[in-house]
Amino acid sequence: IKDTVIFISAPGQLSFTNFGLTPSSCGQNNGSISSTAFGGTPPLTFSLNGANPQATGNYNGLAAGSYLLSVVDDNGCFIDTTIVVTQLTSVSINSITLTQPTCAGGNGVITINASGGQSPYDYSIDNGTTFSPSNIFNSLSSGTYTVIVEDASGCTASSVVVLNSPGNLSYASATVVQPTCLVQGSITVQGNGGTTPYTYAIGVNPYSANNTFNNL
Repeated sequence: IKDTVIFISAPGQLSFTNFGLTPSSCGQNNGSISSTAFGGTPPLTFSLNGANPQATGNYNGLAAGSYLLSVVDDNGCFIDTTIVVTQLTSVSINSITLTQPTCAGGNGVITINASGGQSPYDYSIDNGTTFSPSNIFNSLSSGTYTVIVEDASGCTASSVVVLNSPGNLSYASATVVQPTCLVQGSITVQGNGGTTPYTYAIGVNPYSANNTFNNL
């Protein structure tokens, strides 16, 4: 009679060993889950919400939400866990402060205030052709500017603003009464362009709102 000793060993306990999670951003379905597992009897098969079984625990293109991640071994043993993919807040433009250029031109200012998303932000006022880490743009002329804020994730927010400088200041009209031996002369002027209200002066006299000068 021969005795034979047979060893029966159970596979190691099935368990998750690593998780990676990338939130979705920019309001898109671009979140991701990555995971690895150990133990059980290979091969191991992963699935998300009970669908799309695959050999790896990597899932991309996910919307924000709750997901059931499962792994099953060759004997049908399985484990699962719930993973939540969050949605990062979107970057937004809170306010844009404009300093309108004066009649001299070329001295307008745009100041952009943004929040949300992932800092740091970059700013553009030329529809994204060039970006700057500064939210203040100086020495601007009249025109339409497309403002874009881009966060560290590449998400953007945009707005359109207009800078208007006043028209060049000029005389709209000037009425002159020539003096005679009986009547003193006078000048009446009317301004045009620029920014009202107007003030007037003749010679070295102080400026005032009066646009008629008598006794000349």
